[in-house]
Amino acid sequence: MWNQETYIKLKEGLELQKPVEASKFIPMKVVKGDKVDELFAFHLNKHQLSLKVTRVAAGKYMFGTRQILAKIVAGKLVIRIGGGYMGADEFIL
Repeated sequence: MWNQETYIKLKEGLELQKPVEASKFIPMKVVKGDKVDELFAFHLNKHQLSLKVTRVAAGKYMFGTRQILAKIVAGKLVIRIGGGYMGADEFIL
């Protein structure tokens, strides 16, 4: 089980690493007007993530080797984690 102290230590360790030269995320199989896809691409580009991300279906992505579900709640992109949701920026970090 993750606690706040463990999360903070991991985050601090990651912040000390040098950024990886990353290519821009290009949404694959973009459905015209798919706001989830557009917001996900925005967040991935903002963090310059170099992990392979592919769209499987509406709101469903392969994030590296992990399948995730994404949706928009109150105008913000959230990712399904366990029994709840986490903001996209926090999930990517």
